[in-house]
Amino acid sequence: MSRCCFSAVAWLLIGLTVCGGGHALTYKATFDMGGVTGTVTFQEPAASTNINIALTGLSGTWGVKISTFPVAYDTAAPCSDLGASYHDFTGGPINPTSTVTENLSGKTLSHRSVLLTDTSDSTNVRCATILPESVTMTTAIAKFGGPVSGFVMFRQPSDDPSAMTIIISNLFYSRSTDSAVDTSNNWEVRSNAPSSSGDLATRCTSTGSIVTDLGQTMIGATSGSGRKFDTIDSLALSGGSAVVGKSLFVKDSSNNVVACAEIYQLEAMSVTARFDMSGVKGTFVFAQDSPYDSTTVTINVNNIGANAINYHVHEYPIPPKAAEEGMCSGTYTGGHLNPFGKVPSSDSYPGPAVGTGDQYELGDLSGKFGNFDAMTSVNTVNTDWYLPLYGQYSIVGRSVIIHDTTGSRWVCANIGYPGEVITAMAVFKTPIAGQLVLRQVKDKPYLDTSVFLSVSYIDGTAGTSDHSWHVHEDSMGLDYAAVENRCSSTAGHFNPYAVDLSGNYASQCNGDNPLRCELGDLSGKHGKINVGSEDSISRNFYTDIELPLSGPEAVIGRSMVIHQANSGGGRLACANIFQLPAVEVSTQTWHAQGGVSISGTFSVTQPSPFDSTTTVIDVSGLSNNAKDYHVHELPVPFGGDNPCSAASVAGHYNPFNVVIADSPANGSGTSDQYEIGDLSGKYGSMQGQTGFSETNQDGNLPLFGTYSSIGRSIVIHDNNGGRWHCANLTRVLPVDASTVSAMAEFEAISPAGENTITGKIVLTQVIYADGSGGDTTLQVDIKYAKDASKQTSDHSWHIHEQPVNGDENAPTSRCSSCRGHFNPYNADLGGNYATLCKPGNPLRCELGDLSGKQGKYAVGGGLQVYTDVDIPLYGELTVVGRSIVIHEANSGGGRLGCGTIRPMTQTATIAFPPIDNFDSTDFRTTVANLLEIAVWKVAIFYVPNANPNTIRECQEVTFYVLGDIEQSKVAALVSGSQASELGKYAPTGSCKSYIGPPLPVYSSATTWVRTSVLFTTLLLGTMGWLLS
Repeated sequence: MSRCCFSAVAWLLIGLTVCGGGHALTYKATFDMGGVTGTVTFQEPAASTNINIALTGLSGTWGVKISTFPVAYDTAAPCSDLGASYHDFTGGPINPTSTVTENLSGKTLSHRSVLLTDTSDSTNVRCATILPESVTMTTAIAKFGGPVSGFVMFRQPSDDPSAMTIIISNLFYSRSTDSAVDTSNNWEVRSNAPSSSGDLATRCTSTGSIVTDLGQTMIGATSGSGRKFDTIDSLALSGGSAVVGKSLFVKDSSNNVVACAEIYQLEAMSVTARFDMSGVKGTFVFAQDSPYDSTTVTINVNNIGANAINYHVHEYPIPPKAAEEGMCSGTYTGGHLNPFGKVPSSDSYPGPAVGTGDQYELGDLSGKFGNFDAMTSVNTVNTDWYLPLYGQYSIVGRSVIIHDTTGSRWVCANIGYPGEVITAMAVFKTPIAGQLVLRQVKDKPYLDTSVFLSVSYIDGTAGTSDHSWHVHEDSMGLDYAAVENRCSSTAGHFNPYAVDLSGNYASQCNGDNPLRCELGDLSGKHGKINVGSEDSISRNFYTDIELPLSGPEAVIGRSMVIHQANSGGGRLACANIFQLPAVEVSTQTWHAQGGVSISGTFSVTQPSPFDSTTTVIDVSGLSNNAKDYHVHELPVPFGGDNPCSAASVAGHYNPFNVVIADSPANGSGTSDQYEIGDLSGKYGSMQGQTGFSETNQDGNLPLFGTYSSIGRSIVIHDNNGGRWHCANLTRVLPVDASTVSAMAEFEAISPAGENTITGKIVLTQVIYADGSGGDTTLQVDIKYAKDASKQTSDHSWHIHEQPVNGDENAPTSRCSSCRGHFNPYNADLGGNYATLCKPGNPLRCELGDLSGKQGKYAVGGGLQVYTDVDIPLYGELTVVGRSIVIHEANSGGGRLGCGTIRPMTQTATIAFPPIDNFDSTDFRTTVANLLEIAVWKVAIFYVPNANPNTIRECQEVTFYVLGDIEQSKVAALVSGSQASELGKYAPTGSCKSYIGPPLPVYSSATTWVRTSVLFTTLLLGTMGWLLS
């Protein structure tokens, strides 16, 4: 049975263009396989075609023939699926260095293959694809999802739209597969693209007139059984008559539409790994024209100082930098990319640059090209047939690591993408924690998607294996942690093409045949996954050829479900898939420490945590007086005579404690050799400039996560080192996004005791148009009420379950009303919790464990700014209405002080007769419908559940809305004029609703139950996890 892989070769087996026209072309098959190197070169096919054979590494006698299809270089057995013999050489066994003549009249050579077979062992083969020499090709693709699935690919010389086009197709039935047989079908190109509807009847009805009749093709009963190689004249892939953007139509013998798909141009790929670490600068540039071509690897690396030796593509991308971890370590980046199980320690594994590409691990670049031994800089260009940028074994999105001469991992860089990228995420919280990261080039849903999953248990469960995982149709609801029917709200697997799940599905849906799978069946396409124990995160990286992040079949807005271990069908965990917007901050108002004013901006943008940050500096009015410039720890305060002083904005932002004296001269080192905030160190000084304008890529200036620069400031120093001008780095919000804030105020009684604390903690979040959100920024300034100059350190601090109930200054059992830490995900606190919960691993922590996620706090140490990836200010798990507790110094467990987290916004309260088992989701839905807004925009202020027996007259729900809202709608809701629509939440004569300030402290003795919901805008912590 034909394997017909849909790896890079899946593309290979699908469609091509050949050369032709009036050109007299030369065709070449380049061998680099099984120790055999060299070429077989063909002149233009004719009755007497000269073929020059120049091969080395052959021993014994070998037969030769031309096979129908090109070679699948990125499979374990590249020569196993070349199709039928297209031409058998007539001269018998070949001489490896000879010229022979064959009758190839009427033959098409381009994108077929040469197959060498050992005459004494028919399983011992070598092969190579035949390509036109020195010809740039245009490639196009049409991808079918159902009821017919598969690919059609086209190739044609780019400089001649009239040249012959080769079409390679692999179409097969993915519905009614039990009764499917191979069929011959008509196909044609039509003038319009299909509609975006997922329904066949709608999708294919408005595709316009026939542009080109392509004759007949095959649809197989299974993948590969109908594979076909065609050629056609006058099918332009470029120019004014190009078929790109039009639709490919397939019809049955009765002229009924069977399937249609848009024809897209498949651009050449070029991706870069950019090194900026430990003094090493440079790039690895990988370029591949199409899945049928070799990859060119251009290496340009400087300042390695004879310290480097081997270099490889590794399995996983490098993570955002954390203080406690090595970014290049095997924990994060895994081993060499080695999908075919090569064994470098075996005797048969070749030394550096002596074998052929297939004999090495796919990612063993130094094995294929030679190592860096004794080199101080490298500038080389290499060719690799076994390093795909397309298909399931693509290196795009992974990493390159250079090892030092001891073999240790030294410097590393992520391999980028060929254009602007959409990043989507799903963040798991319980009983497993971790992230699914999906990345695809923007607005090109037909291209590959990178899939990176890292998960582990947080509830103390030992690691488990063989978990099915799927994209499901719907977003998750509140059943994400339910004991029964967990994650049932996500509905079934996402299967927009309605592929048949009966019959041969289990055997046909696999990594080599992903288009036979449900679009959301990641288990079938990539295999089942493991979930690591709490101290051993399980990581997986895949490339999916059909997992769109844009277009009608986009998975964004749906959910990811991980099922029970050992292929169990129960649902273990789920998380919503949401798009991760880029984060941008910019300066606005400049504050002068004295002297002239300047104008202009610093703009800083980071597309995702896996990308470098772009800084755009454009300032004027410097008057030759500016020198160095930095990100400082704190924002510029309002008012004051010395806005840029150390007392105002503190020192350079330097969370990794870089010793500035050890940093290289300005502009000469790599970004990690400087403080995060030392921009002039990284980019160069402003000295002697009247204006300064430049753009830089910075691998050490994060805007996501724990070490974000959001909420801090820029300071420009003068020539004498003094602080001259400063400005805040303020969020630049996308369309329809806004911010929300809440505050915990620590209030002291008078007279204050020795250990009474006072101050504020302000939390701010941004929420996006889809209801997802980003990290939460905290500004913390707590001091002693009696002696503001007193400082104590190592205070644990946490978000606790309940609000403060009047005991914030109690002489004994202070703040006991706050109860325990807020731990809604049931993170296990035993075992190695104290070492596993840390700034670099915040999802392993209790949601409320600020000490673990941010580090201990120093009371009296002045204002501090933190970024937390998981403090939601809205939704069912909002921290608003709970409390923050500061514990005693030196890691003491006693409670020093506490404050309730209250919304910093106008609130509205609806009062109604008491309801047993109040359903917050139902309430939010009711209010949202009346206000004509999305449910996620109604945020509930948490209050503890009250004993129903204490409820006498009324129950109150105080709420706030996220985003803009017409206040007249809120007023109408509160006025009681919509009582009938409010139903059971309608006010009565004795239960009065009102618009008012944030809620007072909850008291268990009150006869009122207070449940709150706010009107404002927010950003969901870490990754918009619960959007319902």
